[in-house]
Amino acid sequence: YVLAVDVGRKGCDSVICVFKVTPQSQGGSIKSLVNIYTLSDEHFEDQTIKLKKLYYKYNADRIVIDGNGLGIGLIDYMVKT
Repeated sequence: YVLAVDVGRKGCDSVICVFKVTPQSQGGSIKSLVNIYTLSDEHFEDQTIKLKKLYYKYNADRIVIDGNGLGIGLIDYMVKT
C-alpha cells in the first residue's frame, strides 16, 4: 500500500488517498484506489498522528507527501515520534 497526501491548512482540507499497488511480472504495477480520507481544518500535529495511524493500519510501504509549499509543515511534524 501507498499513502498519498495532499496537504491543506487554514480552512482547507487535507486528503489522504490509499492505493494498493500490485506488482506484475511484466509491465507496470496495477494501482487501485482503496480509500480516501479527508482531514478538515486540523493542525499539522493532529494530521501527522492520523496519517501515522493509517500507515500502520494499512501496513503501507510508503507515504508520499506533497512537500512543496504547505506540505513542508507536515513533513516537519512527521519526524517526531
